[in-house]
Parts: sequence; C-alpha cells; structure tokens
Amino acid sequence: MLIQSQSTSAPYPEPNRLRRNNGMHCDRGRLIRLLATALGLAFVVGSIAAGRAEPGDVQAASATSNMPRQDGRRWNLLDAAKYLDDRMDIWFANAKKLRTADGQTVCVSCHTTVPYVLARPTLRRALHQTNPTAQEQRLLSETLRRVQSYDAHQLFYDHTEMKKTESRGTEAVLNAFVLMSVDLTQSRRSEAKRHPVSIKAAITNPSTIVSKSIESSKFDSNSINPSDVVRRQELGAAVQLAFKRLWETQRSDGAWDWLDFGLEPFETSDGAYFGATLAALAVGSRRDDSSNSAETKSGIERLREYLKQNYDRQSLFNRIWLLLASTRLNDLMTAPQRTSLIAEIQNRQRDDGGWALESLGTWRWSKSVGPFRPPGAPDASLLLQSDGYATGLIVYTLRQTGFKTDLPAVSRGLRWLRNSQRDVQIGPHHWYAWRAHSLNFDREQNTDKGEPWRRMFMSDSATAFAALALAVSE
Repeated sequence: MLIQSQSTSAPYPEPNRLRRNNGMHCDRGRLIRLLATALGLAFVVGSIAAGRAEPGDVQAASATSNMPRQDGRRWNLLDAAKYLDDRMDIWFANAKKLRTADGQTVCVSCHTTVPYVLARPTLRRALHQTNPTAQEQRLLSETLRRVQSYDAHQLFYDHTEMKKTESRGTEAVLNAFVLMSVDLTQSRRSEAKRHPVSIKAAITNPSTIVSKSIESSKFDSNSINPSDVVRRQELGAAVQLAFKRLWETQRSDGAWDWLDFGLEPFETSDGAYFGATLAALAVGSRRDDSSNSAETKSGIERLREYLKQNYDRQSLFNRIWLLLASTRLNDLMTAPQRTSLIAEIQNRQRDDGGWALESLGTWRWSKSVGPFRPPGAPDASLLLQSDGYATGLIVYTLRQTGFKTDLPAVSRGLRWLRNSQRDVQIGPHHWYAWRAHSLNFDREQNTDKGEPWRRMFMSDSATAFAALALAVSE
C-alpha cells in the first residue's frame, strides 16, 4: 500500500560511557570497537583514493561493525542502510507507476517506503553521513510532484469508485506525512538534553518532551536540504497544499478513507485507524502559524475524537502506532490507557526478548464474520517466531515514549535485535537484514507471491525499525 512516518518524542540521552566518573573510567570494549571502526573507515578512504571504491560506497564501509550478531559478524547500521537503499531502488523499479503531471511517479508503500522515510535520516546522522541519499531525494521530489498535481494526476487505484475514494484519502495522509517526516530526531535530542523529563511525566503526557522548535515548512540544516531538489519556497507551498488536501479529504468522523484489499496489517478495514495515526504524526510535527487556523484546529479535534472513541476496538498493533503518534500530538490517550497499554506490550514479549507481529492482533483480513483466514497460506511456524518488525517497532516506540534502556522490556528487546541481523541471499543480492514475514501469504517459496522483490516486503519494515531502535538506544 502507500504510507510514511516517523516518531517524535525525545529519547532519553544515554550516558557517555567513555567519560563516566569524571572521565576516569573508560569502556575498553567500546574504545576497541571505535578504533576498529576508525580503521575500517580509513581503509575505505584509502580505497577511494586508490580508485578501488566509490565515495559513499556503503557496502565497502560495512566491513567494520560495532555490535554482536549471531552469524559471527556484528550488527551494523551500515549494512542496514545499504539494505534499505537497495530495497528502495528495487521498489522504484518494480512498483506501480502513476501518471503524474508530464511524467511518472511510483506509489508509496507502507511496508517499504514509510519505514524508509522514518529510518534513513536517523541512520545518516548515526553514520555521520551529511548528505541525503539519492533515494531520499527522489522520494521527496516525487511527493512534491504528486502534491502539485492533485487535480490532474492518476490515482493510486481507479478501477472502482470506492477505490478512487480510498485512494484520495490514503494519498492525502501519505503526502502530508512524507513532507512532515523530515529528520526531527536531532531537534528532539537537543530538547531532551536541555529539558529532561521523568518517566512518570513521559507516561502521563509524552508530548511534553517534543521539541517545540520544529518548523513544518523548513528542513533542518542537518536534514534534507531542499535546494538539492527544489527551492525552499516551493517546498513550503507544497506543505501548505498537502495539509489543505488533508483537511479536505477528512471524513466527518475524523478519519480518512483508506485502501482496503483485505491484507493485514496495513490494507484492511482496520487500516483507517492506522492511517489516522500517521495523520496524527504528521499534524503533530507541524509548528508553523497554519497550525492555528480554524480549519486545522477543527480537523485536529475531529482526528483526536476519532482516535479516542475507537481506541478500545483496535488491535494491539494499531494501539502501538497510536502510542507512537502520541509522542507528537498530545491528548490522544489518557494516562490509564497508556499505562495499561505498556503493561500489555510487556506481557506479549516472548521468552527470547522479542515480539511477533502475529501476536499483535486478532487479524480479520477485512471480514466482518468468521472464520477469519488469510487470502493465502502463510507459514505459521515463521509467524510464531519473534521478528524484527514487531520488536523494532515496539522498542523504538518505548524509547520515543521516554523509557530508558534499563527498562527490562527495552533491554531484552535490544538484546534480541543485536543478535538477529541475518545474512540474506535473495537472487543476486546479498544483504544483512532483520526478517519479518507476511501475515497474508507464504512469500518464502518461489511462487507468484514469493518472487524475490515481494519476499522481503515485511523485512523492509523489520530492518528499518530494528535499525531505528538500535540507533536511538546505543
């Protein structure tokens, strides 16, 4: 399907173990890892100078690593970044092409594009990469073209009137979300260091730790520079237009029509709630004067009411996304709801420290009455295992909500993530990624549902959120 997001509350800054006890204590293991990384980077620079590697060759740099992995290597953000960039290129090449103005763009997917938008800027900062990737720039450029051609471009799906309506609502949310999901982590971290808050305060109202300095129509100087793609004024105008469209397509109940193909967890009748959490993430990131307009205030209140009134009927998966959204937009949950949800999340943690996506919902595949069965025959043995998507999403959300790494659920989840980056060979590609599997089909076999590019759809989400969780925690 088509979607994007990033979470916003300020994670608690972790102590610098290299300068603890007034600088007299040094974590020797970490120092060794830092030296190894420096040597690896020096090798890459030397290779570039010698003509053996190209600047920005992430795979060459990924020979160094910093945390243990079960395959004998160590978990590595460079490997994750390389995987995510490759997968975006594959998505651009294979996804549905849409007529947009005088050219084409591709649709935006919940499983690949949305997590990429969330993760890649954070990984760039963690890896000290200052320039946006070519994939980030293309995605931004295509989103701007879609926004600027609302009245003329081809809809995501237009074979029925219902799908036209669902496409308009879905795209309105996604475009606003993409444009507002611009590298906010550094602003949040700076705010957290200046104004730390307690766990109690974070649970009661996590929006108190959201940076108030974010400007919706401007990119942070450490984030994507719009001069690489479009003029700043054009971007600001596109943001205004995207939010105008967002409120125009909002339903009277506060949600948006959402693409429904009976595919869990994104494209189902329950997907409208998931889409509303993405809208809340986008709206909560906006800090310009337009946020005070009557139209915006009215739309936000309808959105809040929809999310609150329908909360009790949602799967744990959707409620986790609401918890993430509540780190950007306040007054989405009560303190008792938040406390109860966090307890439920911890109770679903498996003995190995991870979580399984299959356990986060009573999946219905858009059916109103039982029996509730998927359209295909997914491998139940794989779905019962802990996976990178559920574990990464939960750990990242808990960290964004304000929990430190010494919370047992977080520390155990991080341990599972550190040990679960795997060697994956798909066709000509050799990657190091975290895995998750489809709730709808068995994509591990060489069938029409398991060809190489589709096989890794849920692993795209898994790798993005696993890397995010580790990047904001290490």
